[in-house]
Amino acid sequence: MANFNPMRTRLKEAFSYLKVERKLDQKAVAALMNTSETTISRNISAAGDGRVNTDFLIRLNNAVGNVFNIQYIIDGSGSLVEDTGQSAKKEKRGEESLSDLVARLIDEVESLRNILTTEISSVQNIKAQLHEEREVMQSLTRQLSTVLNKVRGE
Repeated sequence: MANFNPMRTRLKEAFSYLKVERKLDQKAVAALMNTSETTISRNISAAGDGRVNTDFLIRLNNAVGNVFNIQYIIDGSGSLVEDTGQSAKKEKRGEESLSDLVARLIDEVESLRNILTTEISSVQNIKAQLHEEREVMQSLTRQLSTVLNKVRGE
């Protein structure tokens, strides 16, 4: 039965962990993963149907500093959080995650800038086409007016 699959429960447990321990809601996790909240929701729903996207789980885990035992989410083996045994290691992972986040954000800004540049160029092309069409319409209007005046005998 959909949404009662233990895999979905374990995935939701991972998101609860992030919310409580890391103060990361689904929107923040989506930003860290460079994806959308919808994609996260779809993957949670898929887990409810017994389908898990391991690529999604790996991306999620990488985005939050590799704190999760992915096998636990898939089949319940072990515990949710990886036991490193050293808080210094966890702190280092957090720093790596932060620098990864900064790098991803820089890449995303650059990507958005490129998209915006392309869109501006597209708008400028459309504007030029509209200007040309307007000139054609004005010319046709003048010609039509001339023909109508001749027909009326003016």
